Amino acid sequence: MNKRSKPKPDSGASSVIYTHCNWNLGDHLAHLHYLRKQAVNYPNHQFIHAAKFDFLSQLIEIIADLPNISLIDIAYRPDHSTDSWKNRDNYFVSHSKWADYGWFHIEFYRYLSSLLGLESPFSQPSDLLFDYPSILRKRYPAFDFLVINSPPKSGQLQGFNPNEFEDLIAKLLASGHSVITTAPSSHAVPCTARSSMSVTSIGSLSLGCQYIVGVSTGPSWPTFNVWNAKTVQMRLLMLDRERVLIAPNTEHARNMKEVKAILSDRGLL
Repeated sequence: MNKRSKPKPDSGASSVIYTHCNWNLGDHLAHLHYLRKQAVNYPNHQFIHAAKFDFLSQLIEIIADLPNISLIDIAYRPDHSTDSWKNRDNYFVSHSKWADYGWFHIEFYRYLSSLLGLESPFSQPSDLLFDYPSILRKRYPAFDFLVINSPPKSGQLQGFNPNEFEDLIAKLLASGHSVITTAPSSHAVPCTARSSMSVTSIGSLSLGCQYIVGVSTGPSWPTFNVWNAKTVQMRLLMLDRERVLIAPNTEHARNMKEVKAILSDRGLL
Protein backbone atom coordinates (compact mmCIF):
# COMPACT_ATOMS: atom_id res chain seq x y z
CA MET A 1 0.00 0.00 0.00
CA ASN A 2 1.16 3.50 -0.75
CA LYS A 3 2.58 5.00 2.46
CA ARG A 4 2.42 8.64 1.44
CA SER A 5 0.69 10.93 3.90
CA LYS A 6 -2.79 11.98 2.93
CA PRO A 7 -3.02 15.66 1.96
CA LYS A 8 -6.19 17.44 2.91
CA PRO A 9 -8.44 18.71 0.13
CA ASP A 10 -7.34 22.11 -1.16
CA SER A 11 -3.87 21.66 0.35
CA GLY A 12 -0.94 23.28 -1.38
CA ALA A 13 0.73 19.91 -2.03
CA SER A 14 1.16 19.16 -5.71
CA SER A 15 1.37 15.78 -7.40
CA VAL A 16 0.77 13.97 -10.69
CA ILE A 17 -1.40 10.89 -10.16
CA TYR A 18 -1.67 8.20 -12.82
CA THR A 19 -4.45 5.60 -12.83
CA HIS A 20 -5.44 2.95 -15.35
CA CYS A 21 -8.02 0.27 -16.03
CA ASN A 22 -7.90 -2.44 -18.68
CA TRP A 23 -11.55 -3.43 -18.46
CA ASN A 24 -14.93 -2.27 -19.72
CA LEU A 25 -16.44 1.13 -20.42
CA GLY A 26 -18.59 1.13 -17.28
CA ASP A 27 -15.50 0.69 -15.09
CA HIS A 28 -13.98 3.83 -16.61
CA LEU A 29 -17.20 5.84 -16.28
CA ALA A 30 -17.39 5.15 -12.55
CA HIS A 31 -13.70 5.89 -12.04
CA LEU A 32 -13.80 9.18 -13.91
CA HIS A 33 -16.72 10.29 -11.75
CA TYR A 34 -14.44 9.62 -8.80
CA LEU A 35 -11.51 11.45 -10.42
CA ARG A 36 -13.70 14.47 -11.13
CA LYS A 37 -14.39 14.85 -7.43
CA GLN A 38 -10.73 14.46 -6.59
CA ALA A 39 -9.74 16.99 -9.25
CA VAL A 40 -12.01 19.54 -7.59
CA ASN A 41 -10.87 18.68 -4.05
CA TYR A 42 -7.19 18.68 -5.04
CA PRO A 43 -6.87 21.44 -7.67
CA ASN A 44 -3.07 21.43 -7.47
CA HIS A 45 -2.92 17.77 -8.46
CA GLN A 46 -2.87 16.51 -12.04
CA PHE A 47 -4.84 13.31 -12.66
CA ILE A 48 -3.98 11.23 -15.72
CA HIS A 49 -6.08 8.16 -16.48
CA ALA A 50 -5.18 5.47 -19.01
CA ALA A 51 -7.78 3.46 -20.94
CA LYS A 52 -8.03 1.46 -24.14
CA PHE A 53 -7.79 3.73 -27.16
CA ASP A 54 -11.27 2.74 -28.39
CA PHE A 55 -12.84 4.20 -25.22
CA LEU A 56 -11.11 7.57 -25.22
CA SER A 57 -13.58 9.40 -27.48
CA GLN A 58 -16.42 8.41 -25.13
CA LEU A 59 -14.52 9.21 -21.95
CA ILE A 60 -13.30 12.67 -22.93
CA GLU A 61 -16.85 14.02 -22.59
CA ILE A 62 -16.81 13.21 -18.89
CA ILE A 63 -13.74 15.23 -17.97
CA ALA A 64 -13.45 17.86 -20.73
CA ASP A 65 -14.36 20.78 -18.44
CA LEU A 66 -11.66 20.08 -15.85
CA PRO A 67 -8.12 21.27 -16.63
CA ASN A 68 -6.37 18.92 -14.20
CA ILE A 69 -7.67 15.60 -15.61
CA SER A 70 -6.44 14.09 -18.85
CA LEU A 71 -6.62 10.75 -20.67
CA ILE A 72 -3.99 8.63 -22.40
CA ASP A 73 -3.92 5.36 -24.32
CA ILE A 74 -3.30 2.52 -21.86
CA ALA A 75 -0.41 1.39 -24.03
CA TYR A 76 1.51 4.41 -22.72
CA ARG A 77 0.73 4.20 -19.02
CA PRO A 78 3.79 4.43 -16.77
CA ASP A 79 4.81 1.52 -14.56
CA HIS A 80 3.91 3.43 -11.40
CA SER A 81 0.28 3.96 -12.49
CA THR A 82 -2.32 2.71 -10.00
CA ASP A 83 -4.82 0.10 -11.19
CA SER A 84 -8.32 1.51 -10.59
CA TRP A 85 -10.25 -1.67 -11.42
CA LYS A 86 -12.70 -2.64 -8.69
CA ASN A 87 -11.28 -6.17 -8.48
CA ARG A 88 -7.66 -5.18 -8.11
CA ASP A 89 -6.12 -7.21 -5.29
CA ASN A 90 -9.27 -9.42 -5.50
CA TYR A 91 -11.07 -6.60 -3.69
CA PHE A 92 -14.45 -7.12 -5.38
CA VAL A 93 -14.71 -10.90 -5.27
CA SER A 94 -13.64 -11.04 -1.62
CA HIS A 95 -15.79 -8.15 -0.37
CA SER A 96 -18.84 -8.88 1.77
CA LYS A 97 -20.83 -6.15 -0.01
CA TRP A 98 -19.87 -7.07 -3.59
CA ALA A 99 -23.53 -7.43 -4.65
CA ASP A 100 -24.48 -3.95 -3.39
CA TYR A 101 -23.12 -1.59 -6.05
CA GLY A 102 -23.58 1.55 -3.97
CA TRP A 103 -22.07 0.57 -0.65
CA PHE A 104 -19.39 -1.59 -2.25
CA HIS A 105 -18.12 1.40 -4.24
CA ILE A 106 -18.20 3.68 -1.22
CA GLU A 107 -15.78 1.29 0.46
CA PHE A 108 -13.78 0.60 -2.68
CA TYR A 109 -13.12 4.30 -3.27
CA ARG A 110 -11.95 4.68 0.30
CA TYR A 111 -9.49 1.85 -0.42
CA LEU A 112 -8.39 3.35 -3.74
CA SER A 113 -8.03 6.77 -2.15
CA SER A 114 -5.74 5.34 0.51
CA LEU A 115 -3.53 3.90 -2.25
CA LEU A 116 -3.40 7.31 -3.94
CA GLY A 117 -2.72 9.21 -0.71
CA LEU A 118 -6.04 11.06 -0.89
CA GLU A 119 -9.31 11.20 1.01
CA SER A 120 -12.39 9.68 -0.60
CA PRO A 121 -14.98 12.23 -1.77
CA PHE A 122 -17.90 9.82 -1.24
CA SER A 123 -19.88 8.98 1.87
CA GLN A 124 -23.22 7.59 0.63
CA PRO A 125 -24.49 5.76 -2.48
CA SER A 126 -26.25 8.81 -3.93
CA ASP A 127 -22.81 10.46 -4.22
CA LEU A 128 -22.19 8.06 -7.11
CA LEU A 129 -24.80 9.73 -9.34
CA PHE A 130 -23.15 11.38 -12.34
CA ASP A 131 -23.15 15.16 -12.43
CA TYR A 132 -20.74 16.12 -15.19
CA PRO A 133 -21.97 19.08 -17.26
CA SER A 134 -21.74 17.42 -20.68
CA ILE A 135 -24.95 15.57 -19.84
CA LEU A 136 -26.75 18.91 -20.03
CA ARG A 137 -25.12 19.95 -23.31
CA LYS A 138 -28.01 18.76 -25.47
CA ARG A 139 -31.68 17.96 -24.96
CA TYR A 140 -33.47 15.21 -26.85
CA PRO A 141 -37.14 14.49 -27.55
CA ALA A 142 -39.00 12.86 -24.67
CA PHE A 143 -39.82 9.15 -24.64
CA ASP A 144 -41.90 7.05 -22.29
CA PHE A 145 -39.38 4.19 -22.24
CA LEU A 146 -35.65 3.99 -22.71
CA VAL A 147 -34.99 0.29 -23.27
CA ILE A 148 -31.39 -0.74 -22.65
CA ASN A 149 -31.13 -3.85 -24.79
CA SER A 150 -27.36 -3.74 -25.17
CA PRO A 151 -25.53 -6.95 -24.24
CA PRO A 152 -23.83 -7.17 -20.83
CA LYS A 153 -20.04 -7.24 -20.97
CA SER A 154 -19.12 -8.51 -17.49
CA GLY A 155 -21.28 -11.59 -17.02
CA GLN A 156 -23.76 -9.71 -14.84
CA LEU A 157 -26.77 -11.19 -16.68
CA GLN A 158 -26.03 -14.74 -17.80
CA GLY A 159 -29.48 -15.27 -19.30
CA PHE A 160 -29.36 -12.26 -21.65
CA ASN A 161 -31.38 -12.95 -24.77
CA PRO A 162 -31.80 -10.15 -27.32
CA ASN A 163 -34.88 -11.84 -28.78
CA GLU A 164 -36.74 -11.39 -25.50
CA PHE A 165 -36.39 -7.64 -25.88
CA GLU A 166 -38.12 -7.83 -29.25
CA ASP A 167 -41.26 -9.09 -27.53
CA LEU A 168 -40.97 -6.53 -24.73
CA ILE A 169 -40.69 -3.66 -27.21
CA ALA A 170 -43.68 -4.99 -29.15
CA LYS A 171 -45.77 -5.10 -25.97
CA LEU A 172 -44.71 -1.58 -24.95
CA LEU A 173 -45.66 -0.23 -28.38
CA ALA A 174 -48.98 -2.09 -28.29
CA SER A 175 -49.67 -0.43 -24.92
CA GLY A 176 -49.26 2.99 -26.52
CA HIS A 177 -45.82 3.89 -25.19
CA SER A 178 -43.09 5.69 -27.08
CA VAL A 179 -39.83 3.72 -27.03
CA ILE A 180 -36.17 4.27 -27.82
CA THR A 181 -33.54 1.52 -27.56
CA THR A 182 -29.78 1.39 -27.12
CA ALA A 183 -29.22 -1.53 -29.53
CA PRO A 184 -30.93 -2.16 -32.87
CA SER A 185 -34.23 -4.01 -32.90
CA SER A 186 -36.61 -5.18 -35.60
CA HIS A 187 -39.16 -2.55 -34.60
CA ALA A 188 -39.54 0.90 -36.12
CA VAL A 189 -38.27 2.72 -33.04
CA PRO A 190 -35.29 5.08 -32.65
CA CYS A 191 -32.01 3.53 -31.55
CA THR A 192 -29.06 5.29 -29.93
CA ALA A 193 -26.55 2.91 -31.54
CA ARG A 194 -27.92 3.53 -35.00
CA SER A 195 -27.61 7.26 -34.34
CA SER A 196 -24.03 6.80 -33.06
CA MET A 197 -24.93 8.43 -29.75
CA SER A 198 -22.28 8.36 -27.04
CA VAL A 199 -23.00 7.14 -23.53
CA THR A 200 -23.07 10.78 -22.44
CA SER A 201 -25.73 11.48 -25.04
CA ILE A 202 -27.73 8.56 -23.63
CA GLY A 203 -27.46 10.25 -20.25
CA SER A 204 -28.82 13.42 -21.84
CA LEU A 205 -31.62 11.47 -23.50
CA SER A 206 -32.60 9.94 -20.16
CA LEU A 207 -33.55 13.39 -18.82
CA GLY A 208 -36.74 13.18 -20.88
CA CYS A 209 -37.60 9.51 -20.25
CA GLN A 210 -40.18 8.38 -17.73
CA TYR A 211 -39.02 4.77 -17.48
CA ILE A 212 -35.63 3.11 -17.97
CA VAL A 213 -35.77 -0.65 -18.44
CA GLY A 214 -33.14 -3.17 -19.38
CA VAL A 215 -29.65 -4.51 -18.79
CA SER A 216 -27.38 -2.88 -16.23
CA THR A 217 -24.46 -2.32 -18.58
CA GLY A 218 -22.30 0.49 -20.05
CA PRO A 219 -25.03 2.59 -21.74
CA SER A 220 -27.11 2.54 -18.54
CA TRP A 221 -24.60 4.29 -16.32
CA PRO A 222 -24.95 7.97 -17.33
CA THR A 223 -28.72 7.56 -16.98
CA PHE A 224 -27.94 7.55 -13.25
CA ASN A 225 -27.48 11.28 -12.84
CA VAL A 226 -28.47 14.02 -10.43
CA TRP A 227 -30.78 15.72 -12.92
CA ASN A 228 -33.16 12.81 -13.47
CA ALA A 229 -32.90 11.16 -10.05
CA LYS A 230 -36.39 12.34 -9.17
CA THR A 231 -37.99 12.58 -12.60
CA VAL A 232 -37.52 8.97 -13.75
CA GLN A 233 -40.59 7.18 -12.47
CA MET A 234 -38.95 3.74 -12.46
CA ARG A 235 -35.59 2.20 -13.27
CA LEU A 236 -35.95 -1.53 -13.83
CA LEU A 237 -32.53 -3.16 -14.06
CA MET A 238 -31.79 -6.71 -15.14
CA LEU A 239 -29.04 -8.36 -13.07
CA ASP A 240 -28.48 -11.87 -11.79
CA ARG A 241 -27.41 -11.07 -8.25
CA GLU A 242 -26.08 -7.52 -7.96
CA ARG A 243 -28.23 -4.57 -6.99
CA VAL A 244 -27.68 -0.93 -8.00
CA LEU A 245 -29.37 1.22 -5.37
CA ILE A 246 -28.00 4.71 -5.92
CA ALA A 247 -31.16 6.45 -7.17
CA PRO A 248 -34.81 6.36 -6.03
CA ASN A 249 -37.50 4.35 -7.80
CA THR A 250 -35.10 1.53 -8.70
CA GLU A 251 -36.21 -2.08 -9.04
CA HIS A 252 -34.42 -5.20 -10.18
CA ALA A 253 -35.30 -8.29 -12.19
CA ARG A 254 -33.35 -11.45 -12.91
CA ASN A 255 -35.03 -12.25 -16.22
CA MET A 256 -37.53 -10.97 -18.76
CA LYS A 257 -40.41 -12.81 -17.11
CA GLU A 258 -39.87 -10.75 -13.95
CA VAL A 259 -39.53 -7.55 -16.00
CA LYS A 260 -42.91 -8.11 -17.63
CA ALA A 261 -44.52 -9.01 -14.32
CA ILE A 262 -43.31 -5.79 -12.69
CA LEU A 263 -44.43 -3.68 -15.64
CA SER A 264 -47.82 -5.41 -15.69
CA ASP A 265 -48.28 -4.82 -11.95
CA ARG A 266 -47.63 -1.10 -12.60
CA GLY A 267 -50.25 -1.08 -15.36
CA LEU A 268 -47.63 -0.38 -18.01
CA LEU A 269 -48.21 -3.50 -20.12
